[in-house]
Amino acid sequence: MNYKELKITFDTHPGTRTLYVTADGQSFFKTNDAHNHAKTLDDNKVTPVSAETVEKALKPETNEEQAAKEAEAKAAEEQAAKEAEAKAAEEQAAKEAEAKAAEEQAAKEAEAKAAEEQVAKEATKPTKGGKNGK
Repeated sequence: MNYKELKITFDTHPGTRTLYVTADGQSFFKTNDAHNHAKTLDDNKVTPVSAETVEKALKPETNEEQAAKEAEAKAAEEQAAKEAEAKAAEEQAAKEAEAKAAEEQAAKEAEAKAAEEQVAKEATKPTKGGKNGK
């Protein structure tokens, strides 16, 4: 049974609440017309289908599509969050590396200054034995 086609029929005939569908898929507004047509078929079954049944039959498809869209949006959101987290981690690592390099540079400068001060101290020390160093 093609519920989409039945929905189109219900939508184009708003006062209709029930359609009668034969085994070959044709729908009729009147039960007598459906039974008369069914007599020409191998399967004489006629199924009454209400507009509500069609709506319910089509609703899960809509829900599935909505669920798929929601899942896709959630996956995109999670991916964006992961990327943001990775970027933040990279930035933090870069800041830490920069801070470490600055500390190392400061330590080298302090060592160099201490060495210069030591050299200056030694240069100003009086030598033993007077001017000649004897």
